[in-house]
Amino acid sequence: MQGSSLKNILKSVMTTKKTQVNIPKGWQQVKLGDISDITNGKTNSQDAIVDGEYPLFDRSVAIKRSNKYLFDATAVILPGEGAEFVPRYYKGKFDLHQRAYAILPNEDIDPLFLFQYLNANRAIFAKNAVGSTVKSLRLPIIKAVDVSLPSLVEQKKISEILIKLDENIQKTGEIITAIEKLKCGLMQRFFESTKYNGKIGDYSIHIGSGATPRGGSKIYKKEGISFIRSQNVYFSGLITDNLVFIDQITHKQMNRSRVYPNDILLNITGASLGRTCIAPECLKEANVNQHVCIIRTNEKLNPQYLFYFLQSEKGQEQIFKFQAGGNREGLNFQQIRSIIFPLPKSKDEQTKVVRILSLIDEKILINQKLKEKLTLLKKGLTRDLLSGKVRVKI
Repeated sequence: MQGSSLKNILKSVMTTKKTQVNIPKGWQQVKLGDISDITNGKTNSQDAIVDGEYPLFDRSVAIKRSNKYLFDATAVILPGEGAEFVPRYYKGKFDLHQRAYAILPNEDIDPLFLFQYLNANRAIFAKNAVGSTVKSLRLPIIKAVDVSLPSLVEQKKISEILIKLDENIQKTGEIITAIEKLKCGLMQRFFESTKYNGKIGDYSIHIGSGATPRGGSKIYKKEGISFIRSQNVYFSGLITDNLVFIDQITHKQMNRSRVYPNDILLNITGASLGRTCIAPECLKEANVNQHVCIIRTNEKLNPQYLFYFLQSEKGQEQIFKFQAGGNREGLNFQQIRSIIFPLPKSKDEQTKVVRILSLIDEKILINQKLKEKLTLLKKGLTRDLLSGKVRVKI
């Protein structure tokens, strides 16, 4: 989203104080059943058809299909069973499971406002659901839910702001996905050859010919780099603060597990197997435990080049081939040394590859930060606008 668009959204709201304990000036508190017709569906899950013409809503996240429809309306659809009762908004013809509810707001209610309100306050459904094994909602429970309601004009203004933010969050996510797809394509192109000639300067070599793998310390019990959770947090191959534990080294035994700038860190066991990152230039003192392999390259190999290869499809294939047959012990150093990767003869060529992929990572990070900013803005505005703490300018 452009900066001017964000400013326009912020200009359309103003802070105000509530004049009553619970209800802002000009608002009213009503029961959901008094402002909408609420009814459950009639369809069973086995009635779903793969290529059906109409959506069939039930309690699952995935939307099924049906060749018939029960409703032709604008509705907020609420699952009647489950752990979380997340509502959906839909306009048009749809089929509905017998244990799901269609909430059809009357003409004085903006459906999008009602959807945003119920979604933001959906914890009330889980709190009041009945049952010990599978929580379920009964019609009286849904009808009794309180809704704080501004005028129809203000409802529309609030929903317009929140929907606009949702659209921009979605667009930013689509941009991230497109850039990541581009990165994967380029990595496949850069690292497509695995022909092995065995020497530094030839087209492909073993990791053991260009780098030294070593393990972390069993003594080191702190949770740190052994729990790398995501590859989409890297900028130019740098490790973020929350992925490494910074600590003063006081024991000689810890020297084995010490991480230095530009060391490649590879998870070698568990659910995070194959996840990798690279220690930043600014790193002072850090350690890893035995679940992580430290790979230190020699002067003829750009560490970021090897880092990107290990992220690539070719690199991941070689890492996971050692896990065939259900081996859960993790990789050993001999297996890591035997991984083959393509190596340009010139270190300048390695640097060119790194520069291109680093620029793409930078674009990904910029959009991730934007998406995070928009998501936090949406969360804050949803809370404030739907409570009346912040009022829109009408």
